[in-house]
Amino acid sequence: MGVDVVIKAVGHVTDEQLAEVNARMVEWITDGLYLEDDCEALNRDEYEPDTLEVSTWWRYYGPGHERGPWPQIYRCIRAVQAWLPQCRVYYGSDASDEVTEVTDDYLASIWAHYNGSEGDRYHAYFRELAARKERP
Repeated sequence: MGVDVVIKAVGHVTDEQLAEVNARMVEWITDGLYLEDDCEALNRDEYEPDTLEVSTWWRYYGPGHERGPWPQIYRCIRAVQAWLPQCRVYYGSDASDEVTEVTDDYLASIWAHYNGSEGDRYHAYFRELAARKERP
């Protein structure tokens, strides 16, 4: 079992606004989002109605855990921020109870890591192993 993405929006969102954002997400950003049966892309927490969570199949991406599709995750975070400007947006993994509030500086730090020498070290490790096995 892998470590999955957690993207949350916290703030007051009407049912109408939630339905509109879900419709946009289905049209615009469905790749990898968990959409089956009656599940929406963005769901209210049953115990905290002012907390919404994005449902994805994505693995978490961050320093020390370079697995998930960071460009898609980033796009989703920015969409939630744009469509729910009254909400604070948080990002983290389901391996921790803590998520980080998304700021421009925070996103820039993840992009810097993603574009740096360690940004793809998890996948690079497996590519290196495969290359070693191909050598005579």
